[in-house]
Amino acid sequence: MRSVAFVAAILAGYAAISFGLLKILWIKFGAHFYWSDHSHDVQAPLGLDAALILALILAGLSMISLRHIMPASLTVIGVLLYEYLFLHDEVHSLTQVLFAIGLISGQLITFFLNLLVAIGHDKSFKGQMVE
Repeated sequence: MRSVAFVAAILAGYAAISFGLLKILWIKFGAHFYWSDHSHDVQAPLGLDAALILALILAGLSMISLRHIMPASLTVIGVLLYEYLFLHDEVHSLTQVLFAIGLISGQLITFFLNLLVAIGHDKSFKGQMVE
């Protein structure tokens, strides 16, 4: 179970970093998913977008290094929900909706698995003396 949770954290970290890098490409080329009927103008200010991208990449690195997995997962979920709900006034395509749902689901699964590992780790140390 522990190794599954760690693999999930590593994959979720790479997904967060990939999404941060993809957002950089979206800003550079001004398009979502690179086909013409899905493009739209960037609506977030550059500073806010840079902060969101930095948060995604740092949270991803934190999950890959297996430090602070649960706060990093919650950070990624928060960034994704904030961007998806508040930074766009246009309707998203089915592909974008599925992409966002997949990323959020992966982060939630990672959070849940690592929470189970943390609870099991805490139970295994109850009653032992710490020197």
